[in-house]
Amino acid sequence: MDKNKFIPLLTFIVGILLIVLVIGLMIVNKPKLTFELKGDEITNIELNEKYVDAGVVADLHGTDLSSYVETDLSKVDTSKYGEFEVKYTLKYKDYEEELIRYVRVNDNIAPELELIGDNPYIIEIDAVDDDYYYEDEGAIATDNIDEKINGKIQIIENVDPKREGAYTVDIYVADESGNTAHVTRNVYVVKDKNNIDYKSLLKDNEITYMEYTDDGFYVKGYVKNDKFDNKIYLCKDKVCTDYKVKNTGGNNFEGYIDITNLKNGTYTITLDDKRAITYIPEQFRLCRGRIGDKMLTFKYDLKKQVSITISDFKYEYDIVIDPGHQGYLITRWKIKNLL
Repeated sequence: MDKNKFIPLLTFIVGILLIVLVIGLMIVNKPKLTFELKGDEITNIELNEKYVDAGVVADLHGTDLSSYVETDLSKVDTSKYGEFEVKYTLKYKDYEEELIRYVRVNDNIAPELELIGDNPYIIEIDAVDDDYYYEDEGAIATDNIDEKINGKIQIIENVDPKREGAYTVDIYVADESGNTAHVTRNVYVVKDKNNIDYKSLLKDNEITYMEYTDDGFYVKGYVKNDKFDNKIYLCKDKVCTDYKVKNTGGNNFEGYIDITNLKNGTYTITLDDKRAITYIPEQFRLCRGRIGDKMLTFKYDLKKQVSITISDFKYEYDIVIDPGHQGYLITRWKIKNLL
């Protein structure tokens, strides 16, 4: 190669390499920027609570760059339930960075329920037709956010208008955030509404409500004996398993019964090893449901003894079309959140 041509080419290559080296050194030695959130990335506040932003740290080798940060709070609306973004943008010379904080506006205010109609409600047996059935008047629900919450009201009742006694109607509602409200109406079925002996209406050892759960069943009931030890017993072959239940006042109880560790067979339900449950509403007297790989069936015999039978679940259609049986399933949240 001609020497006169080689020297300019070499000079050009060396110049390019020097430029690349200088740029590389500039990148390596570029002052380190600190740009991070103060506080948590997710901030939780209550509905209508004033949002106070924690801000960010923007620092370049000890130089505060806070004045170069733009904070966008326009999307945060604490009057609405939901999640909102706060955006921070740093622009300084050849630095441009962005951070996001999430603000969650939580609704922890429970809805309110107000009963419609009388409480207590009195039904006189001889004053109603043979085909009369009790239909509760319900309640009015209000919520700080959900304007359609009345459509979410659930009513649980087991009133027998032809059987003298004291009954309760439970009314529940939950808003979109899972906050719940509950009211109770007392219903008395009597022979003469002008001469009511309320104490005589209360029955002994009674299940008033039952529903299946993921691992067994949930029960509500009443005990007339003040010596009730707040336990329910499932007994088979003189061996009893006890379950702690909650006394909800006035000798009323409620609780969850887990059957997952019980073997197949028939178990009597008692309040101790001697006193049996002597009454269960008609809709539960031949009621069965699937619990995992087990079938759980309630029975009520001629001796007025309530029992359950645990067996292996075999067929998908068994619960639905098996003659003489009925399923009775109600959403669980309205009970679970009360315990």
